[in-house]
Amino acid sequence: MNNFDVKPSNVTVSIVVKMWGKRRCLDQAFEAVHKALQEGKPKLDTQVGTCLVSACTYNHNMERALEAFSEIKTWTCCDGPDAGTYGTLIAGLARHQWGRKAAELAVEALGLASGLRPKIKPLAEECLRQLFDGLRQQGLAHDYSMQLEEAMRGAGVPSGLVFSLLSEVGTPAETGLVRPSRPGARPYPMPAAWNGEGRRDR
Repeated sequence: MNNFDVKPSNVTVSIVVKMWGKRRCLDQAFEAVHKALQEGKPKLDTQVGTCLVSACTYNHNMERALEAFSEIKTWTCCDGPDAGTYGTLIAGLARHQWGRKAAELAVEALGLASGLRPKIKPLAEECLRQLFDGLRQQGLAHDYSMQLEEAMRGAGVPSGLVFSLLSEVGTPAETGLVRPSRPGARPYPMPAAWNGEGRRDR
């Protein structure tokens, strides 16, 4: 950023992290964050951390996503991961067959959202739906349903949403479908992978 006379800020650092993520250069994304932390300018906020986690999940690298998440917890310049950070990581883990870790982090996040003085907001509906979809696809929904129900109710997740999520626990999830973000819309299939001949497999 100094080469282009751009004043460092949380916005510019976030943009740089996203850029390196889209270019599939995670080392450079981490380097940009570490440099900002060392210089102390700017004082990084949680949004920068969320962008770093998102860059890792975008590159299908769950190990680096967890590494980034652990680092954010040590930052003294902010209050640590918020609901958005947790949600980004949990959804990414659930989509990439890391269901057990996703469920564990969901319980942790919902615990932080509970009590008289919650530290973070409850997890978003889209995150919870992606979590339960992932657990069902991996055959783990029954293993975590009671624990997640207790955590969701403790965090004040609307009863209707809790009921909706739990009512689908016994329903096999269709693999290869992406749940739409618009409530009531039909799931749509994931695009087929490109083959070596320059066209999509059917």
